Amino acid sequence: MDTPRRLRPSGDRGEDMPPARPFRSQGLRPGPLGGRRDAPPLGQLADARPLPDPLVPAPSDPEGDGPRRHGPWCATQFVAAVQMADRAGYDMVELHAAHGYLISSFISPLSNQRTDDYGGSLANRMRYPLEVSRAMRAAWPAERPMSVRISATDWVGEAGVTPQEAVDIARMFREAGADIIDVSAGQTSTEARPVYGRMFQTPLSDRIRNEAGLATMAVGNITDFDQVNSILMAGRADLVCLARPHLADPYWTLHAAVALGDEATEWPKPYLRGRDQARRLRDRAQEALRA
Repeated sequence: MDTPRRLRPSGDRGEDMPPARPFRSQGLRPGPLGGRRDAPPLGQLADARPLPDPLVPAPSDPEGDGPRRHGPWCATQFVAAVQMADRAGYDMVELHAAHGYLISSFISPLSNQRTDDYGGSLANRMRYPLEVSRAMRAAWPAERPMSVRISATDWVGEAGVTPQEAVDIARMFREAGADIIDVSAGQTSTEARPVYGRMFQTPLSDRIRNEAGLATMAVGNITDFDQVNSILMAGRADLVCLARPHLADPYWTLHAAVALGDEATEWPKPYLRGRDQARRLRDRAQEALRA
């Protein structure tokens, strides 16, 4: 399966650029958001003079009805990305609703301080994210899966998204057509106090999967195939995603298959001699241990 394409406005990681504020309106105060360390604090930006945004035009009216004015236009950009992914032959797409990007900035109460129908309660904060998710699902072939990545906690306690609220968020996205929830966390506030460790976000996936009965993907400091197998066999996730291990070793999956004795994994034809050598070296190492 091809790597899922995440659909997000711009940038690479949440810590590399200031998270988007929903439609730059006066109804959304910046708050303690994340961003580049060398960038001016978002709290110093005057809402009366919003920054130009290439994706979401800043509303000029004082009521800040950005979602009503520009929401449909913005949703079409997500739909266009889905359609391009379809034409390119992707097997799966993912809506990035985590880490302080545009959709995430509606979900988290740390960034969404609107007082209209798009802010306040969880149902209101989820209104626009669900509109986008439904539009994407309608444009994506029914036989192909669509995932949604969420920040299952803002790591700030009750002031932000909590793990319990994340269960409800996941249910809402499922009802809007998501097939699986990619369970990440944080990167929405400089006030966050994450608890790092091995597989540190897996408990969030576990909770959503088993409380809401939804398919999930586990991510976050998962580094070896024993961890992957233990997560899957314990029913804590349906898929496990690794990022940094593949940066260090682009053929991590093939090497793990050799180590586990998996003979069914397909290798690209130009690599078959490398596969055979890796298997011989594995067998010799095992013989040495038995001797």
